[in-house]
Amino acid sequence: MGIRIQSILLLLFALSCVQASHFRYMTVNWQRPAATPLKVTFTIEQAWRRTFWSNVQIGSVINTGAFNYGDGTSVNLNLNVVSVNTVEDWFIGTATLVKTYTAAGKFTAFFENCCRISTLADGNNDQSDRVEAILDLTGTDYESPRVTGIPIVTMYYNQLNEWFLPAQAPAGRTLSFSISTTTQSLLSATTPAGLTLDGTTGKISWSPNKSVNPAPGSTSNVDPSAPLFGFQVRVSMSNGNIVSSMDFIFKVITLASNLPPYVKLGTGPVASPVPTSGTVNAVLGQELSADIVGVDTVQTGFNSKVLVSHGALPTGATIAPCSEGADASGYSPTNTCTRKLKWTPQLGDRNTDIVFTATDGNALDSTPPFRLTVNINSNVRYIYLSGIIRTFSSSHPDFAKSATGDVGRVFIQSGLNSQGKPIFNAGAGATTVQSATTFNQWWNTIDGVNTQNVYSITLTNAASANVFSFFSTAFLPNGNTAPYFTYEIHTYITYKNDPSEVFTYQSSDDLWIFINGVKRVDLGGVHGVSSATVDLRTLGLTTAILIHWISSMLTVKITYLLVWVCNLLKLHCVTHYPVVSVLLHCLLSLPPTFN
Repeated sequence: MGIRIQSILLLLFALSCVQASHFRYMTVNWQRPAATPLKVTFTIEQAWRRTFWSNVQIGSVINTGAFNYGDGTSVNLNLNVVSVNTVEDWFIGTATLVKTYTAAGKFTAFFENCCRISTLADGNNDQSDRVEAILDLTGTDYESPRVTGIPIVTMYYNQLNEWFLPAQAPAGRTLSFSISTTTQSLLSATTPAGLTLDGTTGKISWSPNKSVNPAPGSTSNVDPSAPLFGFQVRVSMSNGNIVSSMDFIFKVITLASNLPPYVKLGTGPVASPVPTSGTVNAVLGQELSADIVGVDTVQTGFNSKVLVSHGALPTGATIAPCSEGADASGYSPTNTCTRKLKWTPQLGDRNTDIVFTATDGNALDSTPPFRLTVNINSNVRYIYLSGIIRTFSSSHPDFAKSATGDVGRVFIQSGLNSQGKPIFNAGAGATTVQSATTFNQWWNTIDGVNTQNVYSITLTNAASANVFSFFSTAFLPNGNTAPYFTYEIHTYITYKNDPSEVFTYQSSDDLWIFINGVKRVDLGGVHGVSSATVDLRTLGLTTAILIHWISSMLTVKITYLLVWVCNLLKLHCVTHYPVVSVLLHCLLSLPPTFN
């Protein structure tokens, strides 16, 4: 019995220490849609000691504990690894969690675990960690401040160091900054001696030049062996009712005679003094490409190689290794490391910050971290929709046979088949369609029956702000020599339950619109100009099964089906193929593209 008890005690001890001394960094941000205000999407960034887990790489999934939603429920936190630093032995992972609260209220969501790194100064070594976010679901704030960073921020010994905390405010809001209390962060000492935080700008100022816990009467300097300090900041708005937090580590180092590396934006000459931040402008649907360059000044007696590390990237963004080459740790073999950042913002994406640092071959870090702000230009002028044109000859039994017919007759079913194609209703008594077989040929490419080409239409933002339209009175994409065709488009929109989310369509001859696989417009038959309007708010889309990942709005699949069925004597039939009026935020690529 004694052996069994001992085994159980050892097992319990091992479980309690699974996360011991491995925590490095965390932020919590959140947002919710106005249409479903109790559904909250949390975006979490965390960093941990890389070598505690085996073979951690970009794309690895790591469970680090439980995230508490503040209403008595919690969920396992599984991080997707997005950044790895082998020199400082950390990885950053991100997680997106969606929670639907049962009622409006004020909640404090949090992550709490053990333990912090064992080499922290001020008695914070091996302490538990806690990071909070405050939500007020009774008000009209639909997102928190957006805070991001990097696990370890270097400060130079006996010098004034200044750093603006990377934080983005929602449109029209003002942020305030404060140092978390011991209760909020579980740090025994919340502020390194002499450090100040500007509550309005978020600027951190610190000249570390004294020991934190000197012996009585001592004025000893900070240990030059790079002590570490835990620190946590709360970023608030709406009088503290909305809060995001960031927990990270300061590392104090002595410069000596080695010049530190730095990070710059672009490959051109660097300004003096070296900028600590940069801004690039991105356009919805267009790829942003930016060079992030780490530079180490070549000095005799020092190892002039460099690596560039980064914090969390926006969803869909990528960053390449050093173009100069890189070893297993990410170091460039030269004194420069150029990493190509690429990102194509989609509708729902917001302005964002990305944080970078450079480390030289002597493990000396740049400071402060370089803050890249990406501003998204949503002033889109065009939206492009692509589909398949299938061209038929006049010998096909369904084309060029009637001047009019089947107007108001419902000869296709209300749903699509498993291939996303319309289904013919043979019992409807259609006179302009010979059979289900010939109708299926409209939407499938068959040798000897039809030919296919990809064809795009351009919706222009011209009539009024954020209203996009396509209009044609002679829609003959294959020229007048091939007037018999069908046109099939599949695309997506992001539904926000906005009063302006209304689609208007006009067409001569057959036009059908399916939304989430359900027929919503039926202008079937051979006819003159007819029109239809769809108000998305009337379709019950709150139960749609497809969820848009970044903004938690409903993603709706739309199928457009247009048929050109003209009498031979009427080759110049008038058509007004879809005039689409919809706010910009209703449309999501891909497949639509923007310009």
